[in-house]
Amino acid sequence: MSILSLYKTNIPKPFQLPPELLTGVGAIDEEHRLLIAQLDYLRKAKDQTVDSEIMGECAHVIGRALMDHFKSEEEIMKRSTMPVDEVQRHIQEHGRIIEEYVALQGTIMTMPRTKISDVTQTIENWIIGHAAVFDVPIKQYL
Repeated sequence: MSILSLYKTNIPKPFQLPPELLTGVGAIDEEHRLLIAQLDYLRKAKDQTVDSEIMGECAHVIGRALMDHFKSEEEIMKRSTMPVDEVQRHIQEHGRIIEEYVALQGTIMTMPRTKISDVTQTIENWIIGHAAVFDVPIKQYL
């Protein structure tokens, strides 16, 4: 069972993935929907600090979910007709995001009074920015 399935209960049922982020790959689109919903959950707690229970829980869930998502996405890309150099660039981008996630965990531990709103833009870039730039183009290779 993936970490994404563990927090599906926190997500409002009507939440839909924005059409401009659809890849056409059901598994990827569902993972994106769940990640964005988790980001929205975190945004609602914007005035709390990163040492809050909400941030700790969300950071853990988002981090694990991203790792699972990257793994499944890489498997899909490797089976597709995507050129090898594009696959490699995409995988390198996953590595960069993972490094930023590790750095964020350090911020949470060393700067606990940081507001959640100060870190949500970084998380949004990992999820929405990456999906728009790197993931949506996958559909042309399937």
